[in-house]
Order: sequence, then C-alpha cells, then structure tokens
Amino acid sequence: MPTEPDEIAIGSVRYLRDGSLCSVSLGNEHEAPSRALWVTDAPRLAVLQANDVEGFPRFGPVYRAQTGRTLAVPTGRLFVRFEEGLGAERERILRDCGFRVESVPSWAPTSAWIVSTKGGVAETLGGIPELCARAGVSHVEPELLRPMSKRASRS
Repeated sequence: MPTEPDEIAIGSVRYLRDGSLCSVSLGNEHEAPSRALWVTDAPRLAVLQANDVEGFPRFGPVYRAQTGRTLAVPTGRLFVRFEEGLGAERERILRDCGFRVESVPSWAPTSAWIVSTKGGVAETLGGIPELCARAGVSHVEPELLRPMSKRASRS
C-alpha cells in the first residue's frame, strides 16, 4: 500500500506531512465531531488527531505549511498543464501513469483536473514524480484544501 509523501511542494511553498493528524470522511452519515480541528464542506471532511479517528472512514493525510503552519488536506485531485499541441498524447501519458481526466477547465484547454485510477490520495500524491518527468507535462499541482484566513480590514 502506498504511503503519502512527507513533503509536497507547490511553487516555493513547502507542506510537511503532520503524522499526528489525519483527515476523515464525514459523508452524509456523520456529524462533525466537536474535537475536530477543522471541518470542510465540500467534500465533507474533518481533521482529527490521528489517534482519535475511530468510527470514521480515513480519507487521507494532513500537511502543514512549512512557514505559518497552515493546515492543508490533499483532495486526491491534481491540476496538470500540458504543452500545446499534444492532442491524444495527453490521454496516453495519463493512462500510462495511472490517471484519468476528471474535467478540463474551459478557461485552460491545455490543462486538466485528473484523478488516480489506482486508488486514493496516497496513490495520487505518489504519482506526481512520474507525471512531472514526462515529456509534454509542464506543470503538476495537487489540489489542497486549506482553511480560509481573514484578511486585515483596510481603513
């Protein structure tokens, strides 16, 4: 069974895996527990202490920004940008790496949201290095859920 990487880099921001936490799926059948450190709405997930998840289906790992320590939960989706003119080659690259297209944004036709065909979050994150090494792939970034932060009011 694949394990989640200890670190995720998005541009210059590094996220380090926090092994003391994990995300659990709330679905429609679970209420958010009061002990949750953070709850998301879509998908319905809760971040709990890793030793306090009994009764909940595990969703995946929790990361913290290296600076600022902001929580981040990978969704299992990746945003991939391809070089211009690849056409059907895109599908072959994804298939060979164990991914499929979930959707293509209308505003970025050379990009796609993709998901693993091999499993969940660990498989998705584990497949990033292989995708990045492929000719024709110009950018790969995991989708991370993060708590909203309040902006300072302008006077």
